[in-house]
Amino acid sequence: GDLPKTQRFIDIAHISDAEAASMINKLSPQILVDLNGYLSGSRMQIVALRPAPLCVHHFAQPSTMGAPYVHTFLADTVIAPPEHQPFYTEKLAYVPGVFLSTSASAFSPEAASFPPSDPHPRPGLDLPLAPQALVCSFNAFYKVQPLQFSLWSRVLSVRPKYSLVLRSKNGQTEGCFAEEASKLGVGRERVHFTGDLSGDAHVKRCAACELVLDTDHFNGSGCC
Repeated sequence: GDLPKTQRFIDIAHISDAEAASMINKLSPQILVDLNGYLSGSRMQIVALRPAPLCVHHFAQPSTMGAPYVHTFLADTVIAPPEHQPFYTEKLAYVPGVFLSTSASAFSPEAASFPPSDPHPRPGLDLPLAPQALVCSFNAFYKVQPLQFSLWSRVLSVRPKYSLVLRSKNGQTEGCFAEEASKLGVGRERVHFTGDLSGDAHVKRCAACELVLDTDHFNGSGCC
């Protein structure tokens, strides 16, 4: 619907970060709320110019921004328990309840009904059909740190009947990951790449894998 009369929508897509920061500053806001973080389309340079006295990061990603110009992280006690405050550069402030709640059964009751001992069938899910166990990570590539990928590869090197499946949108990056796995003792034929699927199909794809991995420094939150 229409915005209340006290609110304004200003499109800043066509202007530079410096121009946007200057425009925001002239409006004299007390609080600037960042809803994007470092995700696609990030314009953190605007926040870095400090156009408002206080900057609040609100759940674009469940990890610290690690930036001195972001002062408060609006969180819940599940994603960021109070005892994790030392790991955040921001001061943690809490909303009641849980901000992000997802359930496999909500997306796909069919997929949720398959126990780990009996994975969902793989056809139609952009997965290898060969009879090998699949270890999968559907996080964006930039979340996979070298040490973590090395650990995954070491596990695969002693489990020859397992293959690794990664989510990909970039052929060049696929080649880099396959080459690195080969250096770590995992043949290229055991590293597979898959694209994006709808919510229902993605949940089924997770249920079709023997093991789904998450990344540690910047995890998948509701995406994996």
